[in-house]
Amino acid sequence: MGAGGSIPADEAAAKEAGRTDEEIAIYKACTIGKLDGTMTDYCTEDAEAAYPGAPPFPVAFMMGMMTKFHVAFPDWKSLCLGITKNDDGTYTVLEQEVLGAMKADSPAIEGTPFPEVKLAEIPEEAKVEIVFPVEVTTYTLEGGKIKKIVSAGETKEGVEGQVAEVTPYMKEQWAAGKGGFDAFYGFVGKPLPDAAAEFEKMDADGDGELTADEIYQALSKNDADVTLARVQEIVAKADADGNGTVSRQEYLAAVAADIVPGSWLGGLGRRLGALFAEPAAAAAA
Repeated sequence: MGAGGSIPADEAAAKEAGRTDEEIAIYKACTIGKLDGTMTDYCTEDAEAAYPGAPPFPVAFMMGMMTKFHVAFPDWKSLCLGITKNDDGTYTVLEQEVLGAMKADSPAIEGTPFPEVKLAEIPEEAKVEIVFPVEVTTYTLEGGKIKKIVSAGETKEGVEGQVAEVTPYMKEQWAAGKGGFDAFYGFVGKPLPDAAAEFEKMDADGDGELTADEIYQALSKNDADVTLARVQEIVAKADADGNGTVSRQEYLAAVAADIVPGSWLGGLGRRLGALFAEPAAAAAA
């Protein structure tokens, strides 16, 4: 199942090799389960998946999206190249998406900003075998089932068993912090609204994280009643990983969840909110 045969492909053989039920569940979820929608079988009912370019979605909603993408990319393979259990009980999983060539239209995904992509309209440079970098993903389990999946855009090279020929554009985009959905739609000629550029307008020091002061400086331009103390309260709510700052993904999720007051957003925040408020609502429905 894993890199270099580290997890036998047969479940019985995997158990004989000492692989745990949790490891086998993760493998099944992130390979065939991601493509045919059965990932939900290995997840809790409230499980969420967060991938680059989007806020966390319920896994069931994400699987609906993935099965639609699979129609356009029938040769898509999801590779699991390593599973390591961490001291805190989470798992670090090395995953690689090998989309192959686009062979049919990709439909618009209702409730998201992801548009229809017609095969006849994609650029010549996109008419290739598309391969993503190996991504470092964290899986959190509860009661033997997957509770949370987070891929923050970190990649790894030289992984045993990976498809080495990563599409150059994809490699560049992930290296620039613009991997995931942004990279895919940009490559096929349907660039998404540049949420990254909007975020960067607030990110005064360019470190990819927003401090309370940076958010205060941006929001106070739209509303003189904004206070730093109130912004600090919002940062505490939006800061999902507890590091004291707000990442781009955390900010998008906070806007979608109405954590940031609408009256504070102005044009900047409203543009970000419009990107992801609908999918969040659709996922909750």
